[in-house]
Amino acid sequence: MSKPTSLMKLEDTVIQSNDFDNLRIPGKNEFYPTDASYVLDDGTVIGKCLRSLFLARAGMQKAAYGVRTLHTFALGHNIEDHTIESHKSAGIFVAREISYTMPVPPIVINGRMDEIVILDGKYVGVEIKSGHGYNFIKQHVTGYKRKPTKNSQPHLIDQTQSSPQPEHLLQAGLYLLYTQEMMPLLNGIKIDEWRLYYRAVDNKVGAEYQIKLEENGGLHKIKLYKLYISSDESDRFDDYEEIMIKDIYIEPIIDRFKQAYLYINNNIIPRSDYKNTEPCDWQCNYCPYQELCKKLPQEEVDGSVLNVVKSPLYTFDLQIGG
Repeated sequence: MSKPTSLMKLEDTVIQSNDFDNLRIPGKNEFYPTDASYVLDDGTVIGKCLRSLFLARAGMQKAAYGVRTLHTFALGHNIEDHTIESHKSAGIFVAREISYTMPVPPIVINGRMDEIVILDGKYVGVEIKSGHGYNFIKQHVTGYKRKPTKNSQPHLIDQTQSSPQPEHLLQAGLYLLYTQEMMPLLNGIKIDEWRLYYRAVDNKVGAEYQIKLEENGGLHKIKLYKLYISSDESDRFDDYEEIMIKDIYIEPIIDRFKQAYLYINNNIIPRSDYKNTEPCDWQCNYCPYQELCKKLPQEEVDGSVLNVVKSPLYTFDLQIGG
């Protein structure tokens, strides 16, 4: 007896064939807000490792996302669609998926903003994030009731309270620099605040944070505020308060991009910002170049080594929000 065609297997095949993000190679001087990183005063690195930026622009084979991860991404897109439809119904929607280019010679930062709305008579940018699992809800919605382990997110914020993911603050800060400084010159629209909007795909609890920039001596410092927590009544928050974070300025984020470009242009593979030997830093377990990186020295090395060190083909699933 022949086996009937599996509808679920067909769906898995389709979603894997549409993983186009793994195919595109960015230009040598092209960076994205999701590539952002920052070095805190204590030397802690937040965000993307410079080595991973080099390997991406060298065209190295990335690990393909597993089926489970791709379905999680798809659920995230559904959350985004649902959120934006709600904003349309509320009469505040202006635009979605707004592409932009911010030249900062010798590099260019290309991005795509999720949404722009009008609130209280002003334009506001919105970045919609989704995830699932214990850590996603504890970090973004309820806060940890005890100090998290050192393998959790960098200690940019007191994590006994709910807060955004540090990398998302860098991303929103770059958006704000563009919408404050460059966008008004192009279309007359200025956006002075950004919202980070988190929603759990499994039980729909969520949180909303406001991000602003404060100019200080020619530099732009990120300011963070808690606006709303949508959760059980015991965890609900409907007030407005500043969340104290370590100092983060936008200009050093751009300087890190320029540093990465110099490595790329000179064909020198930078040292890994994280420990990629057992036990690895958690950031390495989320990197699609982890197995290739393990074959390279921890320190700087000439890019010609990539001619003999081949990138392995493998698939991995991110523990998204888990």
